[in-house]
Order: sequence, then C-alpha cells, then structure tokens
Amino acid sequence: TGIVTNTHYHDVCNINGKFYQACNQILIKPANAEKFSDKGDSGSVVLNSRNEIVGLLWCVNENGEGIACPIEFVMKQLNICF
Repeated sequence: TGIVTNTHYHDVCNINGKFYQACNQILIKPANAEKFSDKGDSGSVVLNSRNEIVGLLWCVNENGEGIACPIEFVMKQLNICF
C-alpha cells in the first residue's frame, strides 16, 4: 500500500540509453514498507481506496516511491475505455 504524494510529478526515464521526460505522473510513497514496489512490478495497476484503477505503475525510484502514469493517459494512448 502507499500514499499518493504528488499527482503532477515530473521524472526522466532511461529506456535503452535514451532519456524521456515523464510529466504529470503519480508519485506514491510507501505506507508500511521500505519500498512501494519492486523490480518486476511494472505494468501493475494502481488502485484507489474505492478499488478504482487510477494509474499504471512503471517505476520505483531510489527513495522507494512508486511512479505511475495516470490511467486516463494510458487509455487514451491505447484507444480503450472501460
């Protein structure tokens, strides 16, 4: 579990040596652990307290915080809806 601390978080990701800006991401602080997520958790959905999907997890930073892309952006890019 975690606590959303920022919904407009900006980061830079490195994919195969290329750097990309990741703007307006969701930053999630770990609630009861050292890290919010771990290696291999990328692609997991992030749920709110009502079990609604709010994001797609793609990173854990050096502070153990999770970084997720807002689900609206993911759905728009994939041209899908629920």
